[in-house]
Amino acid sequence: MVLEVHLLARKDSEPEKDDGLKSKPGSGASGWFGRGSGNDNDNGKDVERDYVMVSPPHTPLQQVVAPPLMTAKKEENPQEKARKRQQVEEVMQVVSQDKFNSVSDLVNDLTTKQNKTTDFDKARALFIWLSSKDLKTLMFSNSETGSDEEKLTGLQKGQTTYAQVYQTLCKNAGLDCELIHGYAKGVGYKPGMTFEGDNFRHSWNAVKIKGEWKLVDPNWGARHVVGKKASDENTVYELDEYYFLPEAWELIHSHYPDEPEWQLREPITKEQFENLVLCKSPFFKHNLRIASHSESVIMVNKEAEVKLQCPEDGKDRLVFIFTLSYVDSPNPADDSFQGTPLGHFGMQRMAGNLSSVIIRPPKPGEYRLVIHVKDLSKPQRVPGKFFYSEVCEYGILVKDAYSVPRPFPPCAHTSWGKGDSMTRYSSDLIPQSSNIVNPTVNGIAEVKFTLRNKLRFLGKLKSASMKEVDRYVIHRVVDDEAVFTVRPPENGEYGLEIYANDKEKDGTTMHHIYQYLIVARDVKGKVEPFPQLPSTFLGPQGNFNNFGMQITSHKDPFIVSEKGSSVIKFKNTRPMKLMSQLIFVSGGSQEDMSSYVLQNTTEDSISFLLELPKNGSYKFTVFGLPADQASDNVPALFNCLIECLQGNKDAAPFPKQFSQWKSSGVLVSPTSGKLTGSPSPTKFDLRIVNARDVAVVIGDAWTQLSKQSNGNWTGDVDLSQHVGKQTKCVICANMDDNEATFSTLLEYSIAN
Repeated sequence: MVLEVHLLARKDSEPEKDDGLKSKPGSGASGWFGRGSGNDNDNGKDVERDYVMVSPPHTPLQQVVAPPLMTAKKEENPQEKARKRQQVEEVMQVVSQDKFNSVSDLVNDLTTKQNKTTDFDKARALFIWLSSKDLKTLMFSNSETGSDEEKLTGLQKGQTTYAQVYQTLCKNAGLDCELIHGYAKGVGYKPGMTFEGDNFRHSWNAVKIKGEWKLVDPNWGARHVVGKKASDENTVYELDEYYFLPEAWELIHSHYPDEPEWQLREPITKEQFENLVLCKSPFFKHNLRIASHSESVIMVNKEAEVKLQCPEDGKDRLVFIFTLSYVDSPNPADDSFQGTPLGHFGMQRMAGNLSSVIIRPPKPGEYRLVIHVKDLSKPQRVPGKFFYSEVCEYGILVKDAYSVPRPFPPCAHTSWGKGDSMTRYSSDLIPQSSNIVNPTVNGIAEVKFTLRNKLRFLGKLKSASMKEVDRYVIHRVVDDEAVFTVRPPENGEYGLEIYANDKEKDGTTMHHIYQYLIVARDVKGKVEPFPQLPSTFLGPQGNFNNFGMQITSHKDPFIVSEKGSSVIKFKNTRPMKLMSQLIFVSGGSQEDMSSYVLQNTTEDSISFLLELPKNGSYKFTVFGLPADQASDNVPALFNCLIECLQGNKDAAPFPKQFSQWKSSGVLVSPTSGKLTGSPSPTKFDLRIVNARDVAVVIGDAWTQLSKQSNGNWTGDVDLSQHVGKQTKCVICANMDDNEATFSTLLEYSIAN
């Protein structure tokens, strides 16, 4: 993914050209900052934030400037949209022409010949032509001194302005148009600046449409600067129709007329204008509102939260990012503090229709915060490139920072929550919670998605203070849920990155779909990492479902045992040959503990009794094939990860189990694999499917077991006479018509 940010700073190449900058000191600010608000005072203490969205206070500037947020701007009907597109195409035909007899002929080509009769259509056609035309190629047959033709060609040489040219075009079209002079927050503007003298002088227009004055700025509609400095290489010529008839309350964020009546609204003072945050055309195109700080400079104690509100219909299609940089930085994207990018000292997230940016600048000083937006519903102009546009810009004056800098976890993005690629899977999975910030409970946090399609996943964990933390997160698919479990190694903040893949559509590429902040505050003692597992390790494997198997004891293959044992049960619809493996994987070592597994099999179910002698993690795998299939390679069918919180120190291995047992036996007693010669006889109790005869064999001594009415084989064996003489005790069974053939099922050891 290539990220390209368009910084929409307007360029004036007019006689009222900006030729200097002035700063306004005030309210304790220094450098280029002026007044500010939003003092997030915490009495000088380093405090932990809970990141709870609260209703922002209404500031006087918000009340003065912006009307309430509507659900959406009124949409034009398809016919009107088509008509406007057709008009643009008609105007572009005239734009392609370079030579005209006179301005009057030019205007006639744009209006009368194209059947544009209303004030609106005429004014719009003139705006589109002027904002789209490369005026360096424009020529007139006659251009006398002081003529309208000279005014238009004079724009090439900087002898006139866009506003003067637009007024001239309107006059020739019979439209009332006035020239407005004032200040504009163009290239070089910095929040908090004072507008005095010739600095940031600009001109624009008011045109009368249906008897009402409306505002127009053909200069800002024609071009913008990509970057911080105005230069030929940074100037992009691109039509921006927003500056044709913008709402008066919107344009006042960037344009301040000398004569208050040309605000075309209840006037604000120049001081209020200077203190008003700069909102740019994409801000209004997307119908956004300031939801927290409407002033241009924010005073910060340790951290601050800046919020924008978008309409309900925009919360799923608008994606916000931010840039945090030092003042006057030549390369804002490269700014860092002690090797950590400045962007990691902030996080952006969505909560409903609120976009929130939390910043924790690393040291006192002056910063620049710019918020950008992208509309996912709009087609990409360049395949593989995602274009963002600036929506607003703040100055940040940090009076007091955290004593120890607190960057957020260094994740793939500074925007948290839904990632760009989530649109690929919007019909495949749904997050079960809208919470982007997740606190741990008893040292664990979980994130779940509801699945509608089979996907593969990858979870990555990031920490600003620890390098390797990926092994403190595991994930698995449980029925129609994808579950991610995070067990942080210590208290602090962690970033959980979630990636997804649809094998049929994506091949091997994993796409970033979500990013969560995990806040750990209740971690106690040493926390072991999870064992290193393949991404699809947990749960059903291969032909598990095709073989007609189903796990009945545990919905989740991540099992927590508090008592040092566990029973895992499966249901089968066909005879199966199964075996298992139990491996202890904690403390950096692996130990095969399969002898602590007892497999019991009936006609339609298989259960595995696990004894867990140690605290820690165990990998448990079931292998198998249908009974009628022969193969030297037995595949894995199901994997579990068992977390034992309290191991059973008294646990003993089970008796050794042979293949015939694993396909037909259920052991009731004795379950310990080590027998002792107690004074009283040892009772054997077990069930063998299809057994004709069952015996306990110790050396040359055979003890036949009796079949009971419940189908079990039982009998008492005196082991005391064999202690010190024999070391093994086996259970054998006759399973076929040959009465002399016995198969070994179980093998015990006899203690000396």
